[in-house]
Amino acid sequence: MPEVDYAHWGNRLIWDAFVPMVVIAATYYALRMIFDQIMKLRVSGHANEWVLILNNGKLKQAGVGLNVFRGPFDQVAKFPSAVHRVDFSTEQVTKEMQGILV
Repeated sequence: MPEVDYAHWGNRLIWDAFVPMVVIAATYYALRMIFDQIMKLRVSGHANEWVLILNNGKLKQAGVGLNVFRGPFDQVAKFPSAVHRVDFSTEQVTKEMQGILV
């Protein structure tokens, strides 16, 4: 019966099983971190809100319900797109004491 070299068998187990599992786990973790960072740059607006993308105080993109990826230094502003009607009138009196309605 041949003699089994248990020290060699333990090293083979580490290199054949443990190392590939660690490499797979590290690769998964790295890809997950990259995916999470990319998804943080995604801007999604609802169908009833304006989305403004600003860079250095200048408007880059604007739209209602906009779905885009923003740059790393862009600012995002969201606000409702509901239309509110405002009516007002004013009345002025001239030197001739005539009322003017605007």
